[in-house]
Amino acid sequence: MKLKFIIASLCLVFGLSAFAQETTNQKARPRQNKEYPSQEMIKDLNLNKDQIAAIKKLQQERTAQFEKLRKDSKSNESTSREEMRTQMQKSREKYTADMK
Repeated sequence: MKLKFIIASLCLVFGLSAFAQETTNQKARPRQNKEYPSQEMIKDLNLNKDQIAAIKKLQQERTAQFEKLRKDSKSNESTSREEMRTQMQKSREKYTADMK
């Protein structure tokens, strides 16, 4: 009787831990495979085709710049994490200003 209880408890624990890991991985990248700007954003802000194209261009430039920063920081270990953070923050501020 005790053996059945222990086996059932272990199955429950392992099952719940596997489920918890699965749901965590789903939330890791919420914008993955999503269109930007989204249809909701276009509708809410009443964007025209020129504005949509400008937003997409800014987003592509920002993504390319962030990828370059990450690549440079990996290849150049003398760049500190704080320096990279500062550079990315400046890039975000420029992006926000350009979006306005």
